[in-house]
Amino acid sequence: MSDAYDVIVLGAGAMGSAAAYHLAKTGQRVLLLEQFQINHANGSSNGNSRIIRYMYDHPAYVALAKSAYPLWRELEDAAGEKLMHITGGIDFGVPDSASFQATIAAAKLHNIPVEHLSPAEAMRRFPALSIPDDHQVIYQADYGLLNASACVKAHVRLAQAHGATLIENARVQTVSAAADSVTVTTADQTYHAARLVITAGGWTNQLLGGLGMHLPLEVRRVQYAFFHPEKRELYQPPRYPVLLLHTGDSFMGVPYSIPDYDGFGIKYAYHDGPAVPSADEVNHTPDADIPDSLQPFFEKYVPGLVGAKHVVTQVCLYTMTPDTHFVIDRHPDHANVVFASPCSGHGFKFSALIGQILSKLSLGQASGHDLTLFRADRFAD
Repeated sequence: MSDAYDVIVLGAGAMGSAAAYHLAKTGQRVLLLEQFQINHANGSSNGNSRIIRYMYDHPAYVALAKSAYPLWRELEDAAGEKLMHITGGIDFGVPDSASFQATIAAAKLHNIPVEHLSPAEAMRRFPALSIPDDHQVIYQADYGLLNASACVKAHVRLAQAHGATLIENARVQTVSAAADSVTVTTADQTYHAARLVITAGGWTNQLLGGLGMHLPLEVRRVQYAFFHPEKRELYQPPRYPVLLLHTGDSFMGVPYSIPDYDGFGIKYAYHDGPAVPSADEVNHTPDADIPDSLQPFFEKYVPGLVGAKHVVTQVCLYTMTPDTHFVIDRHPDHANVVFASPCSGHGFKFSALIGQILSKLSLGQASGHDLTLFRADRFAD
């Protein structure tokens, strides 16, 4: 095996697998290094469902979503399998919710079609829901979900089909960069390439540290649960949509749900979790009280889930920036090093696009997108 490549990609989760695929498609000699195994459950990219949507409270993400949807469809065609499931979705909440009003404004700015429903209309369409009279509701037909594990595996498989080399269980020990080369060392091998792409999620700072850079990141332990209610047909699309509740200035900390599209169960979670010291120090055993903590939400908004059979609770990681926006940038001292993520718990839906963006940046090309919001220097003192 040659130890010289055009590009080395560190981390084979959502972003890294997509970057490797897009780079390999251009004919680059790509090495994809993963410290665990593909589709491991130690990070942020494992599981059967992640939300995909146009509806965002910042217009920059709506613009990115308009480019991401076609790339997921292209990936489905290339992989020959269904990865994206369109279900429709609703945003709802109290009228004075800042995040709700910003979401409506961003959709209008980008001409995203929405339906404004009264609570009674929403409940007629989606009979499992109970929505108070003082709430506003908007429905967007293009909401859906991505099978996260299948997406990662498809990107990896297609990257390999285009000639990329994958090495699993290869934890990086050191990283260095010169003007026209990078060197990456694992316990077993030293690899060289012209360029480096870092997509390491909660381990990002451990790799950037070797290149004299540090980002203000916080790793959080997040848990989500699956339930099997009675009348399960009421919780499957199209009778049950993706559900996002808005209660204040931010979506952080509030519940969301994904319909039972594959028989595994209806998914509920809080969009947040407690901070942990590092990605290597996470307790992956779920807390037993998660199903009970969701009962007040069920009582108010989805009464048919009160006391529903709890199937499983799972743990994943959010790697948060202080402002919850992404980081997509080039190293300030090494033009041949680019990095992306952490995505603060809302990045998977963009990973096909971010992989393409990283490929272009790595090759010295324009990304084709406004990345100002995601610059790393916004955290400079």
